[in-house]
Amino acid sequence: DKLYMTNIAQLVNVLQALVLTSEDRMVPTPTYHVFDTYRAHKGATSLRVEAEADPIPLAFGGNNQQIPGLSASASLKDRVLTLSVTSPHATSPLDATLRLRDGQFNELAVTELSHKYLQAHNTFEMPGVIRPRNSFLTLSGRDWQYTFPPHSVTVFRASLG
Repeated sequence: DKLYMTNIAQLVNVLQALVLTSEDRMVPTPTYHVFDTYRAHKGATSLRVEAEADPIPLAFGGNNQQIPGLSASASLKDRVLTLSVTSPHATSPLDATLRLRDGQFNELAVTELSHKYLQAHNTFEMPGVIRPRNSFLTLSGRDWQYTFPPHSVTVFRASLG
């Protein structure tokens, strides 16, 4: 139920690398951006999160399986709440209601990593194809609505009052 550490075996110029290099050029990959946005959880206190969404059917190795429709983690550090949500559906967005059980905040910083094409990737010629987009939400109350794009990672951050 609790992830203490994440690691990546090879950092550069391999499948699923954090960065790609060629001579004096470097390009961050989507994996880099995920690791970067999840840094907010480092050294924080893990919080309980419940994510309810219809499972996604998946055929793999000749077997019909399912994966969760959303996965989430939350943490608190220095009165800043961080909530990271992954929406793994390949083609469909997911409308969700998010609810804060305790505490209150009025503004929420949002970092979203997604692209309309599942196969999109960064290259030396086009290094910013996939990069985080930052925005803010103004809230009133403990519930808010959010539409998670297909195959996306979204991180919400808010100072608790």
